Amino acid sequence: MKKITHAEREILEILWKQSPLSVRELYSLLHPDQKTHIQSVRTLLDRLINKQVVEKVNSHGIYVFKPLIDREEWLKLNSTSFLQRFFNGSPAVGAAFFINQDEMSKKDITHLRNLIDERLNAFENKEEL
Repeated sequence: MKKITHAEREILEILWKQSPLSVRELYSLLHPDQKTHIQSVRTLLDRLINKQVVEKVNSHGIYVFKPLIDREEWLKLNSTSFLQRFFNGSPAVGAAFFINQDEMSKKDITHLRNLIDERLNAFENKEEL
């Protein structure tokens, strides 16, 4: 998958929450202050169509847009790439890095511990079968 820019991702985030949407609907959600031009949204949508992550559909004479990839799939593809680039592909090394950052609260660490415990339990249950 081709790299998706920050501006393109903003459009995808909206489409993942609600779609299909027209250019005008997307524009009003992205730029309620109307400080940018609607053509910018059209350009970003064209790029996303070319990258094959968004499709354009004619709905009663109006073109609407919807994502071709769901958010979880996109996150998985990007997290794998991120792990490869920064942590030699190791989720454990990546997790250790983030756990050791000062931004991690006790609540965050407890949440991660619970997720790890759930994952370990899933492995143990598979082994019992």
